[in-house]
Amino acid sequence: MTKQLKTTDYMVDGWDRGPLGSHPYKRGSLHNKIGVWIMWIFYGAVGFQVFKIFYVLTTKGGTNS
Repeated sequence: MTKQLKTTDYMVDGWDRGPLGSHPYKRGSLHNKIGVWIMWIFYGAVGFQVFKIFYVLTTKGGTNS
């Protein structure tokens, strides 16, 4: 025998709604897909910068010669 708790017993009304004017999150929406693309482009840029600084410091010794 298990007891099911209702969310109204321990959560305030409106806990599952965002503030007025906020964008409602929907998995797989165009808004979400664009955000994921931007995130991966950012990760790629940071990864490239880390690789580049590692390459520069190991091949040229970090000097301007």
